[in-house]
Amino acid sequence: MTSILAVDIGNSYIKWGLNRNHHWLAKEQVSHMEIQKLSSQWNKLNDINFVVISSVSHHLITKQLSAIVNSFNYKTHWIQSRSYQCGITNNYKYHHQLGTDRWAALVGAWNKSHHSCLVINVGTAMTVDAISRDGLFLGGYIVPGPYLQLKTLFASTQLSYDLTTKDSEVFPTTTSSAIHNGICVALTALIEKAKQLFLKHQGYYPQNCIVSGGGASFIRDHIDFPFIEIDNLVLEGLVFIAHDLLQTENFLNIS
Repeated sequence: MTSILAVDIGNSYIKWGLNRNHHWLAKEQVSHMEIQKLSSQWNKLNDINFVVISSVSHHLITKQLSAIVNSFNYKTHWIQSRSYQCGITNNYKYHHQLGTDRWAALVGAWNKSHHSCLVINVGTAMTVDAISRDGLFLGGYIVPGPYLQLKTLFASTQLSYDLTTKDSEVFPTTTSSAIHNGICVALTALIEKAKQLFLKHQGYYPQNCIVSGGGASFIRDHIDFPFIEIDNLVLEGLVFIAHDLLQTENFLNIS
């Protein structure tokens, strides 16, 4: 059996999961400030065959993570966005400029269902990406995520915000509600616009909409059409990529 350690180094957190034959045995996340915890967490893992990593973080965080991984002598692959992989064709003008987290999420979304899809990842940034029914990544959008929008408002204004505010209001009647609902409406409006643009340019609606990321809970109640929520789509995609590499590029000889 193949055991894969998938690692997603994001802008704020490092998420990892141990996967054996497409079943998750463990998942954890640490903030950048807690990166040294990974050593003790991974010390508890057994029989890891392969480590696959996506990083969109600062090079200093990547350097620290690399040192930790190297201390275990794992066979490791840091992914890069490709022109084609795992059934997905990359339509980005310069495919290597596409963030590896977005690429892994696209691979995960396509290989989960093999249908046209909007792929939404809500983290420090929110991305809304489109896959056609034949597996072509059409392109997508990047905007500040909900918590980055909050942070920007706090830094640039004197507005106050109650972090416990969760109520959905059509026309909010408190400042906290106005901020919370305003951000939700802005983000979900982009998703709805992407859906309509998909129809306009492809001639059909995307069959699926997949939402993932640490900020998904912020917007889920404001999305007005059916969607699938996946805990960490980047990790799912990394596992598909790992299996593809092991089968096609002879990274390991695994009995």
